[in-house]
Amino acid sequence: MADINLQMTQRNEDNTAWDNLNPKTIGANVSIVDSSNVFTATNVEGALSELFTSASSGKALIKTAITGKGGTVVDANGDGTYTHQELADGVNSITKGQGNAVESQVLGGATFSNADGKTRTGTMPNNGTINITPTTSSQSISSGFTTGGTVGAVSVPVAKVLNDTTIAGVTGTMVNQGNKSYTPSANAQAITEGYYKGGYIQGSPNSISENIKNRVVINGVTGNLIPMNLTAGNNNIYSVFTNSAYYAYATTTDRSICTFTVNVTGIIRMTYSLYSSGGNGNLSLYKNGASLHYDHTSDVVTVTYDIAVNSGDIIELHLSKTSSGTTCWVENVFVKTGGTPFITVTV
Repeated sequence: MADINLQMTQRNEDNTAWDNLNPKTIGANVSIVDSSNVFTATNVEGALSELFTSASSGKALIKTAITGKGGTVVDANGDGTYTHQELADGVNSITKGQGNAVESQVLGGATFSNADGKTRTGTMPNNGTINITPTTSSQSISSGFTTGGTVGAVSVPVAKVLNDTTIAGVTGTMVNQGNKSYTPSANAQAITEGYYKGGYIQGSPNSISENIKNRVVINGVTGNLIPMNLTAGNNNIYSVFTNSAYYAYATTTDRSICTFTVNVTGIIRMTYSLYSSGGNGNLSLYKNGASLHYDHTSDVVTVTYDIAVNSGDIIELHLSKTSSGTTCWVENVFVKTGGTPFITVTV
């Protein structure tokens, strides 16, 4: 009775009871009330046809949308029509998202998704253009995105940088000379170009004013020495035995009676007198231990003798007698010159 969808009753022919009637209803003969104007058709059959067509078209659109998103819809029975389950499986086959980026790795304000399919918004700061001018201190760079920028060029004066030092990728050329010391001399000494860790200039103990020519400056010391070049003359600069005589009494042994140390260069003149009684007296003149002049007399003799000297020369007079009975002596020993030098005399 599946085809019975309507049951009616009527009186039988004898009018003694009711008979059941089950007529078939044809959709085309059943009108519909379409208050919302959803359907074009006015009967049930037309409305059903429109519904089937709309559902089929809707499934086709959903299938197209699924495949457009990379999903796959399988038509299991190959009839070209997709069931709701097949469409649902197709939706689930769409990849939700890819990658493993997180918010801090995406520019602030930009949206994205990863494998979990959730929409996310980036938080990475946008630092724009960054330009850096190098200094002697480290400079921090803020984390985040930059559109680019420049690091200022560093001009490296290589000749002023040690050759074992690198600045901004450039190695210096200045030689490290380390510690140096110099001893002053009469000639200029070249100092090699480069860097010096330290050192010193040797001192000169003899650089004192007394050793340096007057008004001459050596190593910052101004001299006051007035050099003399002695010439022979009659200016007395030293004398000895002028008021008393040096006698040689008991022995004939030669003995030194006075010594002169000369500290200048030139010529000095020496004068002296030798006296003797009872025999010969002998007087010898020496320079640096070598005999220059010899005199002997049994009476009296006065001697004048010019001597060429250098600074440091030692002049001596030696007195002796020829016999023990002789008495001899020396008087009026003078050192003379044409100037006024400095002479040390030891008697």
